[in-house]
Amino acid sequence: MKIAVLTAIWLAASIDANTIRRVFRRHTAQVKHCYEQQLTKDHKLRGRVVVRATIDGNGRVVVAEISESELANEALHECITSAVRTWEFPVVGNHAIYTIVYPYVFEPAPPPAPAPP
Repeated sequence: MKIAVLTAIWLAASIDANTIRRVFRRHTAQVKHCYEQQLTKDHKLRGRVVVRATIDGNGRVVVAEISESELANEALHECITSAVRTWEFPVVGNHAIYTIVYPYVFEPAPPPAPAPP
């Protein structure tokens, strides 16, 4: 399984994009697990999913949703958003609320090469 994480992050706050990227990368295994669970049911499952998360000033996710998806797979969407809701982001204080839009591109790993004769 391959997860290609695009580098575009849209932020509605003045917070360092690299800091946000690190939070998402730290949790790649959770997102990968969600994808792999669904891949066992649909071996051709592939496409782009965009996560939108709203974060409060204390770094807690108050809303997580799929804002775009090429995959008609509600179980995958729910698994990803449930995971994102548990993540912690940097504290920005001042009762700030910010929104992050983060894309993932999923594709199955190529089948293993046949063993040489």
